[in-house]
Amino acid sequence: MTVRLYGEPGGRGDLVATLEETGAPEGTPCWAASMTNDDDTKSVFLATQFDAAAAYREFHGAGTFDLPGRQPVTMVAIKDRSG
Repeated sequence: MTVRLYGEPGGRGDLVATLEETGAPEGTPCWAASMTNDDDTKSVFLATQFDAAAAYREFHGAGTFDLPGRQPVTMVAIKDRSG
């Protein structure tokens, strides 16, 4: 199971972090615009900041997911997908 954070939408641009378990990305905060998850049995929760407010984004299953603009990611939580 691998989560990758990218600097551009669509899983493009610089690879800014790779995580295989819950934790803070190296060089926190890392600025990301999208993330990929390669495991359909997992959900990913990102702690970010957008317009000076903390935001928590959740993504369920495998795929490439865009954030609403480039954001500083401070924590990535990986959990078993429910439902």
